[in-house]
Amino acid sequence: MAGRVHTLYEAVAVLADGRRKPCYLALVKHEPTPEYALLSLVKEDGDSGPYLRTAEVLPVYEDLRHTLRGETTMELSFGARSDGSLFAFQFQSADCALNVKAHLTKAIRLAQQDNFVFNGPSHAWTKPYISKESKSGGQYLSLTGLSVHFMFLTHAHVCT
Repeated sequence: MAGRVHTLYEAVAVLADGRRKPCYLALVKHEPTPEYALLSLVKEDGDSGPYLRTAEVLPVYEDLRHTLRGETTMELSFGARSDGSLFAFQFQSADCALNVKAHLTKAIRLAQQDNFVFNGPSHAWTKPYISKESKSGGQYLSLTGLSVHFMFLTHAHVCT
């Protein structure tokens, strides 16, 4: 299945210990299906540039693309395990968070079968839930029992 980068986002990863890492997020369109994937490219200490972590691929669809399209500066947050793998989204809109809940559930189910989707033991994954507590005021789609840090979006570049 071919993929094309639709939008590239500049971001800063805020780690649990307070350190910040520059990173990139790519919204990729899988041709010819309507499916999109959000890929995280993280610049590790000492690296010459960002690289793709395959464990951080999560499926998203047209509803999420429409939410992101046209935004040049916005805040989009991700929960992550201590090894940097993503497991959650945070949006200001609860409806938008609910839209991606099913896709997260599917990804977790794949992770339980094969650790290729998420780095980590299968017993560490549980069902996603909507938490009403959020530092930014929006609802937060998360997983239970895992540590959290956030990636704050700073800029978006639409690729034509």
